[in-house]
Amino acid sequence: MNEEINRVSLSFARGTDSIVEGTANAVLSKLYAVPELANPPVTAAVLETATLAMTASMAALVNGGKLATAEKNQRKAVLVDLLKQLAYFVQMKCENSLTLLLASGFQPVSTNRTRTQLPKPVILRVEGGMSGQTVLSVSANPNVRSWQAESALVGEDGSLGPWISAPPATDSRRILVDHQQPGKLYAHHVRGVGGTTGCSDWSN
Repeated sequence: MNEEINRVSLSFARGTDSIVEGTANAVLSKLYAVPELANPPVTAAVLETATLAMTASMAALVNGGKLATAEKNQRKAVLVDLLKQLAYFVQMKCENSLTLLLASGFQPVSTNRTRTQLPKPVILRVEGGMSGQTVLSVSANPNVRSWQAESALVGEDGSLGPWISAPPATDSRRILVDHQQPGKLYAHHVRGVGGTTGCSDWSN
């Protein structure tokens, strides 16, 4: 029987803004502390700068237009390129060790060929946090790797503005949505990230 080969997943490159941002933060918090992964092609300082630039460009979308979207897309492309360089580096260095691969902050390619989709989450509570923040709580699911929330400003006529992604969350009881205008009404929806199809449907 052939030995199973553990490969670094590049699915983040096709992911949403929050997935790319979350992957970068995971790599920042893990990879550079692993001795076996010393001297990567991208330094922690460079990756952190690109990640912060991406986060700032996402926040700018709240009141931005086409220029803000173009800026965000450019920042995202830069960050994805840096993450790909690090992913290829980890692939070579991990020597088929799943433990070392996971220690880098990246995720392995799933070997489960059965396509299963996560159930659609249900928003249980919507509470106010600090100024400009909302805290969402959704139905828990052990198969969800992270939660992705989006919010949209509700106009006076009931129309919705563009959906803006929040940073990914791992706690179903505390999904933080920020960069909101105090006193304004917002709509929210959430989906789970995981399963072999990538993510669940958006909640109502």
